[in-house]
Amino acid sequence: MIDLAALADGAASDERGTALRALAFACRTSGCFYLRNHGAPEAVLANAVRLFGAFFDLPSEMRMTVAIEPGKTSGYEPLGRAAGEFNDSFNYVGGLELFDAPTLPRPNPNKWPAEPVGLREGTEAYMAAMHAVGRRVLAAIAESLGEPPDAFEPLIAPAVGGSLRARRYPPQRLSAGAVGAQAHTDGLAFSLIVQNDVSGLESFTPDRGFVKLAPVPDTIVCQLGSLFARLTNDRYAPNLHRIINDDAERERRSLIYWFPLRLDAMIQCLPSCAAPDDPPRYPPITFERYLAEWIAGLE
Repeated sequence: MIDLAALADGAASDERGTALRALAFACRTSGCFYLRNHGAPEAVLANAVRLFGAFFDLPSEMRMTVAIEPGKTSGYEPLGRAAGEFNDSFNYVGGLELFDAPTLPRPNPNKWPAEPVGLREGTEAYMAAMHAVGRRVLAAIAESLGEPPDAFEPLIAPAVGGSLRARRYPPQRLSAGAVGAQAHTDGLAFSLIVQNDVSGLESFTPDRGFVKLAPVPDTIVCQLGSLFARLTNDRYAPNLHRIINDDAERERRSLIYWFPLRLDAMIQCLPSCAAPDDPPRYPPITFERYLAEWIAGLE
């Protein structure tokens, strides 16, 4: 549990040291942690949760009016699309012009349903709030590594460039053997997750295996992606996670925000993460090339 208030300007030095040590421990082991006192406006988060709740409560035929087309990225993804997984989602990619690169598939224009009213505006406000939280997280991670708090600033894309997945996981007993989501690590830098009060998210830890991340009110869950292995020379671990909704009746719902980086950002080992006897293990690579290789690996 990382208290971002303890890492704010003017915080007591002992509180700051405690928070940084806790953050470093979480990043070295599971690559996953909770954030409290994160600073995102509660009204903005609650509104996004309400709007996407209303979307998933729509009849199937209304959700399907914004269904993802084959080979595309944005819109509604119905139940059972991924083999062995039991979930559906609404996918949004912000800042489409930022992805206009010849090596990358260009996302299709985002689709917005007629209902609920205000979904687009609520989504954009939520994305802006999450981007602000993400910048605070990156500053804290840099400091936990002994780097200046602004070490990651040259990598950060504008706030409009993030992506969001609103996802629903029905009870496991209805899934005919599928899980909510198979165990995996994300390829991007990190994600920020707001979850409802139904457990299901499980994070792998070396000493205990998969551990449930029980929902904690007024917190956001942060999960590091595999990009941090390159940035930290494997010091900070990407989070291996899965979803299993064991609740007999209730659906798990979550909002997953992926923090954006610039396509021309150079991804390379931080100075504090290399030593004469431990040189960088990964060659420098632009985020555009990294992303293209990661996408190719999924196909």
